[in-house]
Amino acid sequence: MVKLKTEFSARNLTIFGGYSNIFSFFTKSNVFEKLDRFISFTKRKKIYDKRDYFKLILSMLVCGFRNMNQVSLFQSDRPIQSILDLDTIPHVSNIARFLKRFTFKSCQQIVDVKRELFKKFHHKAFTLKRVTIDIDTTVLNLWGCPEGAGKGYNPVKRGNLSYHPMIAFIYETKEVLHGVLKPGDTHCVNGAVEFLEELKTMLPYGLRDIIVRTDSGLFSQKVLTSLETKKWRYIVAVKNYAPVLARVADIPDCAYRPYDEVSEVAVFHFRMGAWKKKRKFIVQRIRKSCAHLQEDLFGYVPYEYRIFVTTLAGDPAHLIDFYHKRGTAENYIKELKYDLHIGKLITNSFWANQAIFQLTLLCYNMLVWFKNIFIGKAERQTTIQTFRERYLLIPGKLVNHARRFILKLPRDYRYKETYKAIELQLA
Repeated sequence: MVKLKTEFSARNLTIFGGYSNIFSFFTKSNVFEKLDRFISFTKRKKIYDKRDYFKLILSMLVCGFRNMNQVSLFQSDRPIQSILDLDTIPHVSNIARFLKRFTFKSCQQIVDVKRELFKKFHHKAFTLKRVTIDIDTTVLNLWGCPEGAGKGYNPVKRGNLSYHPMIAFIYETKEVLHGVLKPGDTHCVNGAVEFLEELKTMLPYGLRDIIVRTDSGLFSQKVLTSLETKKWRYIVAVKNYAPVLARVADIPDCAYRPYDEVSEVAVFHFRMGAWKKKRKFIVQRIRKSCAHLQEDLFGYVPYEYRIFVTTLAGDPAHLIDFYHKRGTAENYIKELKYDLHIGKLITNSFWANQAIFQLTLLCYNMLVWFKNIFIGKAERQTTIQTFRERYLLIPGKLVNHARRFILKLPRDYRYKETYKAIELQLA
């Protein structure tokens, strides 16, 4: 082993050498200008203005910071300061104070910015006439007692305080169409109709056919009526309520068709108590293995039922397969949690946390558009962390030559040609 001598003498180094292209895209999209203009609360400039804070927060999200204190990595990173056009980086306490100025109104104004940018860049990145919207909820575990935290459904940390966000993805493109942060003790259905109304305003122009898939948390008369009013087709998982199971029990065995080796499917129409009309249901009954031989001897065959309500036509087996693709939304949520660390940058103010949540969704979409516009299909399905490792985490050195700042990157960088092509398109 060769013994190396260590010296701390190098200057103007960075590990985020690829950030200049991403930041150029953010700048050319006018996202910082729009946030500065749309957010209505006033901030008297001492050293930093609103735009500076938005630059910094979105940069922290892109670089994958897990908590506010990691902003110190920028304080000794001269190339990043040069890209952000900041002489110094605000202290973490300044960022926290800035975020605590957010209210319900200013959080909605971030949604307005998201809406405008979505309609602008969706058509640049994709050419779709039909989309599938997957709506899902998740649990963000919390430590301490931030505002809005509550005890609700929490399969990971039972009894722990949490937030309960609802997020809608476009299945074909990975984009986040809309999302909202809700207290942990809020039921899924609460605010779901209002969420769908906001969802409608986020949709880009020119879509002819919209299909919505959700889990059983959104199975309610109000949600189904809202979807039908908008003329959106849907397939929604159904909770095993007693009236529904009683109707399933009346289905004769001859009505079932084979689905796979252990299950069968059938279709029936049913109107629950408060409903004004019948709706189409699909039931999949799955044969369980008998726990006791005695049950098998008496001919008792236990079943597990999975039930869906839908307005879609076609083979029920194919519709169940189509619904199962909704599981991709779980992977998108994991990407938000593990790659953009949603739920990690938390303050004790609910509206500050809502603002961070909305900015994270905005950042996620910006990265999706960046990949599809400038790199193409090759990177469409890669995760944000993989994208970050390929195009962001590049060692670099900032030098001053002939009165110009030059960021020097590795000569043998693997994606050099792609990087240059992106740079030319952004020039």
